Amino acid sequence: AFRAFYALPELTAPDGTPTNAVVGFFNMLQKALEDRSPDIYAVVFDAPGPTFRHEVYKEYKAGRKPTPPELKIQVPIISELLGLMGVPVVMREGVEADDVLASFGCSASKEGAETLILSSDKDILQILGPGISVLRPGKGVSSFTLLDEQGFREEFGFPPSAMTDYLALLGDAADNVPGVPGVGDKTAKKLLAEHGDLDGIFKGLDSLKPALRKKLEENKEQAYRSKELVTLLCGKEENLADLAHGEGQREEFLARCKALGLQKIAEKMAPGKSTGNLLPGVHVAGAPSAFH
Repeated sequence: AFRAFYALPELTAPDGTPTNAVVGFFNMLQKALEDRSPDIYAVVFDAPGPTFRHEVYKEYKAGRKPTPPELKIQVPIISELLGLMGVPVVMREGVEADDVLASFGCSASKEGAETLILSSDKDILQILGPGISVLRPGKGVSSFTLLDEQGFREEFGFPPSAMTDYLALLGDAADNVPGVPGVGDKTAKKLLAEHGDLDGIFKGLDSLKPALRKKLEENKEQAYRSKELVTLLCGKEENLADLAHGEGQREEFLARCKALGLQKIAEKMAPGKSTGNLLPGVHVAGAPSAFH
């Protein structure tokens, strides 16, 4: 939704309600559905309020610009339309959307289900592995890049499990995760390629150049705190049946789209009478074992 808001020009409903994030979101979703034909899918949003990370580090996400009101008003509309389509929308207090995506992805992988996560957030790359891939949006709202475990290793030079160590070194300005000042992308990748993870790096400090060793020694506590902040909660056992679709409300969906001036979305995404909650081209005939 955030990406779509900035990718598309200003669009409004007949009553003046902004709709560019709504249009972009559903265009992105429709493209992913057409390209990948998932048996089942859900959408996860951040819940309002602080998370456990704010308890760990009070400055977490401090300094972020407020969400533009033109975007803020569109997120509930997206959730409403998804609900009318019968698509599960998950919001969980105290954690972030990435934590929920991670726990469902890891649970699905354990069940032997192939999982695809559509996200541009680099934190989610830490759970890449057998049965788990990430579909990363490119420019605009219609291009995607598929990244799996092998592709990640080729791009970063270390396994996905070390992504938390990489972000702990590099920090994340968007979330105000401090990292280790003076350690950039190339240095972080080189350290992890040679030492494996944060523990290995600090055990091998004597092998590093004095200037780099000093930076790491002075910011050791900060590095480990940063790792804690970027580590997703993948250990929670999820019930994949919670992602089962509802029947959808076709007439209400069409009426809402009409009021918002979303004719193309209505034509493409409306739940059909005979298919219940399913979208054109999406079927559940080959549902993953977790749903049997």
